[in-house]
Amino acid sequence: MSSTLRASLISLQNSTVLFDQSSVRLGTGRKVNSALDDSRSFFAAQGLSNTASDLGLLLNNIGQSISTIKAAQNGLDGISTLLEMAETLTQQALDERAFVPSQSIRAQILDANPALYLPLDETSGGSAVNLGSGGAALNSNYQGGVTLGADPLYTFGSTNSAYFDGNNDRISVPNSALINTGNVPERTVELVFTADDVNSRQILWEEGGGTNSLSIYIDNGRVYANTRDAGDFGPFNISEDIQAGETYHVAAVFSDSQGEFRGYLNGELMGTGSVNRPLSPHTGAIGIGWMNNATYFHDGPAGGNGFYFNGRISDVALYNTALDQTELEAHSNAVQVTDSDITLYNDYQALLQQIDELVLDAGYRGINLLNSDTLKTNFNKDGSSSQNVQGADTSSRGLYLDTTTYENESDTEATLAAIRSAKDQIRILSSQMSNKIGVLNNRNDFISEIINNNLEGADKLTLADVNEESANSIASRTQQQIANSMMGVAARSHVAVLGVFSLGDRFTANSAGNGLFGSF
Repeated sequence: MSSTLRASLISLQNSTVLFDQSSVRLGTGRKVNSALDDSRSFFAAQGLSNTASDLGLLLNNIGQSISTIKAAQNGLDGISTLLEMAETLTQQALDERAFVPSQSIRAQILDANPALYLPLDETSGGSAVNLGSGGAALNSNYQGGVTLGADPLYTFGSTNSAYFDGNNDRISVPNSALINTGNVPERTVELVFTADDVNSRQILWEEGGGTNSLSIYIDNGRVYANTRDAGDFGPFNISEDIQAGETYHVAAVFSDSQGEFRGYLNGELMGTGSVNRPLSPHTGAIGIGWMNNATYFHDGPAGGNGFYFNGRISDVALYNTALDQTELEAHSNAVQVTDSDITLYNDYQALLQQIDELVLDAGYRGINLLNSDTLKTNFNKDGSSSQNVQGADTSSRGLYLDTTTYENESDTEATLAAIRSAKDQIRILSSQMSNKIGVLNNRNDFISEIINNNLEGADKLTLADVNEESANSIASRTQQQIANSMMGVAARSHVAVLGVFSLGDRFTANSAGNGLFGSF
């Protein structure tokens, strides 16, 4: 092979290598695709890319943490709205005095351990059954045709009532040491009633006679609580206006230890009178809905039978203790509850349930910051830099709302205060969550910049210059074409020379055999 041909071949090979290299770089966009291209740049770029990849995992975790906190924030927004609704309902309950005790009046009476408790809820039979500690010995007799199973006098925990027609209907209660045959240092009598007539004098409860007595009665549009011990105290003019057809809770409380006799209507104090000793034995008969033999009124004694009640009575209870106003108010509130009151309270309880259900639904990927879970987010590979988000219990229990009630005015006011405190807790927690998200967003942006910086550094080490590689590709292609042309020329010249040398060899041979010019 001639030197010219060899040079052309080498040039063709070099241009082919250059063209292939440029093609690879243009195809991958990188001038360093393996350690063979540039080991130092290749491994340096790989280190930067690995760092960027590791940081990318941290970035993903930060993104998931942001989503977790956002789920909690959405839950807090929902809880805040529910608390606003609960506050509105509770304020309405206060304004409308829509109080709903946790127990019915029947349950409350039994809890207070009465000696005598006659619910008067029988639908048949001749006896009013005593549920108090005095037992069956204080079962009382329906007389005169009392109508049993009459409509309830209240809604909450309602039972039947007994109807008295105002003519001869009555209940006789047996004499007992628990009631009237011994000294009485402490005594409470209460009952629920609706009067069809409030103008005439009518007995609701009386024990004793014209000398010593304790009674509750109606007269001239008012209800009275009265007691009298001959020569020691009473009678008292303790009363309050009432209306026909309205349901009332009335109570009389005697307390020698407190030196006072008190009358209550619907849990409110009607008045007081001073007493200076226990109520003496008052062995006159005991009547419900009538005067049984005799009693003592605010304006003097009366004897015989009479003063029959016209209306309905239920829940007659007698205790040998002096109940306080809070207890009697709770009993009264249970009687005064209406259907709308119950609906309002049930709506409030439903809101608390919705808060609890919302809390359970506020988790994200197994972490619930509204249920006291903790969220940790690492900001570097070894975890030396991180952020902890401590969740809180935002259920009705965690917000101290699970025991709130509408039992009475003070309890309902306490419920309203608890709701407002819960709103403040939610706002504080929401602000804390916002701050935590702010930190995560800041870290997210910072790490994103670090990732981009590492990738940019790797690209600087390995990326190809497209314009340069395109020029190299064109140049190498041109060189290939020139080298191919030169090889063609060189090849043809080589063939001609070889032909001349071949002809000379034949001529020399002929001369040797045939003389100088050979033979012809």
